[in-house]
Amino acid sequence: MWTKYRNFAVMRFYITPDFHISTDLLQLTLTVKPGLTAAQLNAHPGEAHIALPEGLNFEQAAVQEWLNRVVVEALRKQCHWLLTPRIHHLAQQGGLSFGRITYKDVRSRWGSCSSLRNLNFSVWLLLASARWVDYVVAHELAHLSHLNHSPRFWAEADRLLGAPGLARRLDREMNAFARSLRGRLR
Repeated sequence: MWTKYRNFAVMRFYITPDFHISTDLLQLTLTVKPGLTAAQLNAHPGEAHIALPEGLNFEQAAVQEWLNRVVVEALRKQCHWLLTPRIHHLAQQGGLSFGRITYKDVRSRWGSCSSLRNLNFSVWLLLASARWVDYVVAHELAHLSHLNHSPRFWAEADRLLGAPGLARRLDREMNAFARSLRGRLR
């Protein structure tokens, strides 16, 4: 799944012809196909296949930048398909309303909630398991009621997740997962 990116500071991955992402939410694969003149994305919810033309020099920085943009756009499309329904479902179940949802290529946080009630999520959230994705969604929805991390905030996150103490436990797990990604995502 991962190959460390070699000395290109702007990139997220060093992408090779056998690059893939495999989680319980998403299967993303990449192949090189003879006869293609441009990249092709064949995608369905939970599945994305990127076909690339022959002759790409995977060692070139410009090719890596382009490939990473292709992967980010594939992830953004998957976020719309996979995360948007989860967000709406959990918000409706919790009796919450929000403004808009945005999926961004950010590495500094998994999600955020603005004072305007807009929800933002990182496209890289799809690298996590469904359990942690649902936690991040509940975490940001809890911020609709409490724009802090007070005990009332954690109680609201637990209410949305359906179990007392679950939010803090999943928060610790998600933080451990994030630490495991350091050095893989740049």
